[in-house]
Amino acid sequence: MNKKCDSMMELYLSLDKHSSRPFSLNMHLLTCKKCRAEIRSMTLADKACMHPLSNPESIGLKSSILKVMRKIDPDFEKKQQHNPITLAVWILGFIVMITGVLCFGIFKPQTISGNFAILSYVLIGFAVVGFSILFIHANINFFITLIEKKQNRKTDKKKKTSDEKKIFRNIK
Repeated sequence: MNKKCDSMMELYLSLDKHSSRPFSLNMHLLTCKKCRAEIRSMTLADKACMHPLSNPESIGLKSSILKVMRKIDPDFEKKQQHNPITLAVWILGFIVMITGVLCFGIFKPQTISGNFAILSYVLIGFAVVGFSILFIHANINFFITLIEKKQNRKTDKKKKTSDEKKIFRNIK
């Protein structure tokens, strides 16, 4: 870890338990996989400490946090990925929002003044932006893992092609 990571971890550790994280820390966590994993591990460890362990002898010095969490709750990884709002609800909300925008555009009374129409379109724009922000915020882990998988595929393909070139050179 570098100095920036160290300072961000100090900032995180200085926060109260249920206080919100500062914007700078959130931005750093979006870009730094190591810090994100470390904070996720600390959060899991904190949750594990909150509940009494059923078998205290099973915790050895060499056991990792993940092994302990699996012994406490075998389904903890599935629970970490639990999203309270399903994708079907997001799609339904999007369809309702688009239908409302279309109905407003089609059935708009001709007696509406220009200022009210502009205000209405601005409010609809804010609603679309707000909906998009909520969707991304609720599903940020999905997007981060998707981006990481794509980057891993690219590096794997590059490595594979370079390995194939080396093999081909050795054959010659």
